[in-house]
Amino acid sequence: MGMTAITASTARESRKSIRRSSSVIRHPSFVIRHPSFVIRHSSFVIRHLLAALLLTSVSIAEPPSTAFIFPAGAQRGIGTDFRVGGYYFHGGAQFTMEGGGITAPAEIREVPTIWFAGPMLIEPASQKGEDYPKDHLGRLNVASDAPPGTRMWWCRTSQGSTPSMRFVVGELPEITEREMDGAPIAQDVTLPVTINGRIFPREDVDLWRFHAGTGEEIRCEVVSRSLGYPLKAVLTLTTATGKPISGIQKHTSRAGDPGLSFTAPVDGDYQIAIHDIAYGGAPNHVYRLTLQRGLAPAAALQPLASNVLTLPASVNGCIAKPGETDGWLVDLADAQSVLLDIETDKEHGRLDSVLSIFSADGVSLGMNDDRADGQSDSRLHFTAAKAGRHMVKVTDRFATRGGDDFGYRLRATNSAAADFELTLASDAVNVVRQTDGDTAADPKAKPKPAKGTGLKVDVTAFGAIKSDITIEVAGLPAGVAAEKTVINSKQKSAEIFFTAPPQTPLQLARITVRGTVEINGAQVIRDANVAGSGRRDVRLAIVPAVPFKHVGEYWVTNDQPAGATMTKHFRLERGGFTGPITVQLADRQGRCLQNVTAAPLVLSPDATEFDYTVLYPPEVELGHTSRIQLMLVAGMTDFDGSRHTISHTTFGQDDQMISVTSDGLLRIVPSEGTFTFTPDGHAAVPFTIKRHPKLANRPLRIELELPAHIRDVSAQPVELAPDAAGGEIRLDFGKAPGPFNMPVTLLARTTDKASEPHIAAARIKLLPALDAASR
Repeated sequence: MGMTAITASTARESRKSIRRSSSVIRHPSFVIRHPSFVIRHSSFVIRHLLAALLLTSVSIAEPPSTAFIFPAGAQRGIGTDFRVGGYYFHGGAQFTMEGGGITAPAEIREVPTIWFAGPMLIEPASQKGEDYPKDHLGRLNVASDAPPGTRMWWCRTSQGSTPSMRFVVGELPEITEREMDGAPIAQDVTLPVTINGRIFPREDVDLWRFHAGTGEEIRCEVVSRSLGYPLKAVLTLTTATGKPISGIQKHTSRAGDPGLSFTAPVDGDYQIAIHDIAYGGAPNHVYRLTLQRGLAPAAALQPLASNVLTLPASVNGCIAKPGETDGWLVDLADAQSVLLDIETDKEHGRLDSVLSIFSADGVSLGMNDDRADGQSDSRLHFTAAKAGRHMVKVTDRFATRGGDDFGYRLRATNSAAADFELTLASDAVNVVRQTDGDTAADPKAKPKPAKGTGLKVDVTAFGAIKSDITIEVAGLPAGVAAEKTVINSKQKSAEIFFTAPPQTPLQLARITVRGTVEINGAQVIRDANVAGSGRRDVRLAIVPAVPFKHVGEYWVTNDQPAGATMTKHFRLERGGFTGPITVQLADRQGRCLQNVTAAPLVLSPDATEFDYTVLYPPEVELGHTSRIQLMLVAGMTDFDGSRHTISHTTFGQDDQMISVTSDGLLRIVPSEGTFTFTPDGHAAVPFTIKRHPKLANRPLRIELELPAHIRDVSAQPVELAPDAAGGEIRLDFGKAPGPFNMPVTLLARTTDKASEPHIAAARIKLLPALDAASR
């Protein structure tokens, strides 16, 4: 769809009659009328609006965030194009890849987003929120001598900085999945290889086929959750014909990523399938699947010959077999305190450690599994009640696991009787600059910042800490202040909130957080680390407040036909902003859009109201309560002359476009569900048209819609007269049409511009004549 401009006068003149007399609910007291039922206020709220009433009506300016980078890695010495899924980038963002050996662009720009609709969601899944990241393209080059391992990357816009995500520099040859919708088609790979793929759309299954000789040992490993993605991957190995294979050894990394190894029983082709455990899928279900020949290499960390520790000590170990326990002896004096710390390989290690300490006669004196939420390495602070020899034990959380890649490093150091550790939940925080209106108000009357808008800090205490921990922030820009934050002995976390006065330049700063507490009359100071990274610096972005917002009247259309449009009127509150504003669908939605689309709408500088129109697809879940959020985007000039793009969206129910979907008013019905063809041939597809009386005397166009991966098929559109009840469309096939791993679609749409458009769809299967004859 194109972009439409609207002014204040044309908005008033073009406002459509959207409140259908028998199907619109108006707040505060309402009744829904329907030909077959009447639902009154209380029952409707219970069944359809309860979740919405919990949503905040406070308008917000969405900070940018990222969903993925794809591919999520690259081989040393190779260049690769990549896509970043970004929210609220508004056309582009600054891009930073940290670490040496990689040349990356300073900016990424929006490109057409790869999107697969996938199977229709139904209730209750369809009532949940869904995000719609937009694709942004860049290209990077990895030097041949770049250190292998994980790099961190992040993006920035005028509305803030995104938290860091991971990118992997590998040493094996790499390929990227040829993504397509429909039933899975196996793709051939040559070992060794690292495959970059995505489980997308929902219910997607990726198939990878490779060759192995008799007796060859093959190992397969997935990396996804350890990179921060939500995919809960499942691996299934079979012969190329789908026959199961015995003797497969399965394992799972401490982050939850699966792996398996096997010995090929015969020379031949094998295939490995990967899918989500719940058959979910989304653009951010990114994975790296590595296939190699031979056993896993020996662990890099090998245990020392002696198992007696002399403090301070740093030793290596490995849980080499399932159920194995490593033991280390340490002599402690009366009341002596020791800090025991386990560190595993963050990239490839699988150990989910459990650390414990026992007396010489085997009495358990202390145990730790995870040092903090999301950190499976163990840490144990222990004070000996009396002098003597103690046993430190290390094992995996699950007795069924072990192997050469379950290595660890154990550090044991003398420690004070009490200590603490601070962990930051993110390495990025965005601070909205105050406006003149904020500073003019009574400071005592200001509402407290909303939970989740500050920088969260977690505290882990070792021993008895009775005093409060005072938090300080270093590196703040001029004029920016951190509210006084004190964590008492009973708290496990707190949020640090920041304020920036109106004339603070929009900028990015690096800050560090430090905690101070008094223990036994002495001050103990500890710097906070970012969770999962060991870093101490945090990016603090000063971002502008958004003055404008849209305001709507609460109403619901309870008979919104599939394949038709809906329009709602909004008031525009500019808050002093005088520039043009673009209205579009928000990147994050409180409920699945079910493929609703809409064209961007440009409002002129004098517009104070607007009508926004969305188009429902011809296939939707009937009875689905649709809740559509809008986003306003504009460019602003700051006080220092710098230009910035800002946006506003809201999840308040008054500002949503709400409807309950129903059957469409137009149908197209092919004569058959399956049609055969031959290369360089054609197939005639007869169809009939069924219309609601409201659509009588409206001309139609019939078109063929193909998935992007199906080639060598075409059809000339068919124009139908207003009184036509059917027709025939001819499909033409080239020399190598296909692959036909999913149906194609016939679309019927109204073509006159006088009334609102209507669309209908029907799916047909195309089958090569040779395949049909063999059935």
